[in-house]
Amino acid sequence: MEMEKVYFQLLNNTTRFSLDQNTLTLSYFDEKKLLVFERQPF
Repeated sequence: MEMEKVYFQLLNNTTRFSLDQNTLTLSYFDEKKLLVFERQPF
């Protein structure tokens, strides 16, 4: 449950996102990357 709590806190702190090819990056302004998601091939 702690990991889930941290995940939602990071989502809540997100102010920007960028999408580049297969990578979605959620960040706090341009200062800090909070979460990075990569698309996996099928």
